Amino acid sequence: MVCAIGILFALHRYVSLGGDAWFGSASRREGLSIAGPWLVFVSLPLFQFLLLRWLFRLSIWGRSL
Repeated sequence: MVCAIGILFALHRYVSLGGDAWFGSASRREGLSIAGPWLVFVSLPLFQFLLLRWLFRLSIWGRSL
């Protein structure tokens, strides 16, 4: 689920920029750069997992108060 959300997030950012970014080019021919798959399949899922885990722990702590 985290990987799917990460892919959708990256593609949304990729299309909405309309220009070149460090993770890809706006032209459909070139697609993602070498850093693009790392962002989509490693960095974003890891970040989202840690963020959701932290929010879950925070909600448990808040309920216990």
